[in-house]
Amino acid sequence: TILSCAAGMASPSRLVLLAVAVAALSVALAVPIPLMEVEEEGIKIFVNTTSIMANEWVRVSWEGVPENHRKGCWLGLFLNATTDVSAFVPATKSTYSTPFTMTAPLKYIKCSDHNPDFHNTGKGLKDFYVVNYRQPVAWFIFVEGVHKPVFKNRT
Repeated sequence: TILSCAAGMASPSRLVLLAVAVAALSVALAVPIPLMEVEEEGIKIFVNTTSIMANEWVRVSWEGVPENHRKGCWLGLFLNATTDVSAFVPATKSTYSTPFTMTAPLKYIKCSDHNPDFHNTGKGLKDFYVVNYRQPVAWFIFVEGVHKPVFKNRT
């Protein structure tokens, strides 16, 4: 009822109310809200398959990383495409290791690893060996390094 009433109103404050109602309904029904793919600056990431069996090689490629973000660019393999990959700041003297994302990646590499021309082109590729994680996985691309990562796109 909240959704149908709020949807007919057009003011910005009522649109915010609609967004809050959708989020509340999603939580109440335990339905995850999927992450939106971000293509600002044209950063893209691809995989060579949509179905992964146990113990297979998967090729991940990326392109469009602007020159000012190439030094801190990295890729992470995470369980579930809707996992929380937002950055966090650990307490001083903590035992956390980088990268500092709310959910730890299963694997990660710097975009320049194994791609010596990455700093000139903004693109690269890497083959990952994937074991049977028994649930969907996704690769995410970040900039600004592993201490304060900024999510840019995902597979």
